[in-house]
Amino acid sequence: MWYVSSYAFILILVVAITLPLELLVKFGIYRRPLLTFKAISFPFVAYLLWDILFSYFDLWNFKSQHTYSFRFFGLPIEEILFFIIIPLAGLLTYGAVSSLRSKKFDKNSWTKLLVFGICYFLLGLISYQFRLSFFNLTVPKRIFPYYTLSIIFILAIFILWVWGEKERLDFLKSSNYFYTILICLFFMVIVNGYLTKLSDPVVTYRANLGSRIFYDMPFEDVIYGFVLLTWILIRFNIPKKPVEQ
Repeated sequence: MWYVSSYAFILILVVAITLPLELLVKFGIYRRPLLTFKAISFPFVAYLLWDILFSYFDLWNFKSQHTYSFRFFGLPIEEILFFIIIPLAGLLTYGAVSSLRSKKFDKNSWTKLLVFGICYFLLGLISYQFRLSFFNLTVPKRIFPYYTLSIIFILAIFILWVWGEKERLDFLKSSNYFYTILICLFFMVIVNGYLTKLSDPVVTYRANLGSRIFYDMPFEDVIYGFVLLTWILIRFNIPKKPVEQ
């Protein structure tokens, strides 16, 4: 009998919520399939290989009762679709935001961004601690934090890559980018929080540091999602320059 898994249901919701944004964007996402494919393709492969590796070594695993039985190198089909649907949602969000506003940040804006980031994590940590004690949740037994170390390494490489070109830095200074990430962070709490909730997780982490925020989401997932979405947004908005002969 055909059914919709818990993981698939979340992905369907993401598509249903973001698909109408295609009508609002100045530059279509689905209407420009080649550019969209180029923006997503390399990050998709990189994140998929990372996921396969960590799943193989059981650094995280997926509950069979929340996913379809089909597996691709240990990954459920929903996890593979995640790296397509979430990037598309991020691109659609950016397109909608850029249709409404466009300006660069000043020093005051970056100060506000820093304050927001600190408050976001503090509020998330308090929220998690409250859930942990109020609902008497059980935290999975952790092993060496390979996930934490790998995400820090990836973030460092990513920062160097962004810093290596003025266009990329300027893109990150735009309010369009900031508000896109702000919106995505809000929905990340809902999507990732549901997938990682300790009461009945779709995916269980064992190699994270242990700190979680909001709806039991590992704090590493924020960096994980931030790099993925920012990487794709840059690839979409800043065409690769041809190599000089």
